[in-house]
Amino acid sequence: MQSENINKHRHRAKTLNDIKDWCFGRASQLSLAGQHQAAQALTNEHMEALEVIRPEKMLWLKR
Repeated sequence: MQSENINKHRHRAKTLNDIKDWCFGRASQLSLAGQHQAAQALTNEHMEALEVIRPEKMLWLKR
């Protein structure tokens, strides 16, 4: 059971890191395309929650 929880935590942390990486990449693409306001909006909207990855503080929905 504990091993299952550790694996779930690792998977969730990886998922959040992947989302953070996507957000940084997308903001960079927008900025390079001259869409600075859109890049800033994306950063303001999402990065505060993703700066410090804490899976236990996120709401997770089961499919």
